[in-house]
Amino acid sequence: MSEVVDAAAPPPPRDTLLWYRLACSLPATLPDAVLHSSGDDATVAREDYALVITALGACDRGGRS
Repeated sequence: MSEVVDAAAPPPPRDTLLWYRLACSLPATLPDAVLHSSGDDATVAREDYALVITALGACDRGGRS
């Protein structure tokens, strides 16, 4: 993967615009169509993506009025 990600960066604060944008629009799992490899690399990518989704938490659009 050519992208560089700061592993020490925390997820965006909950209830911010960036948080809503990510938590409410990203798919729950990494789609197979975006993976350019298979095997171990794809497995690692799926696991990393799952960590990101877990760190963001569930989208709650009804939390504010």
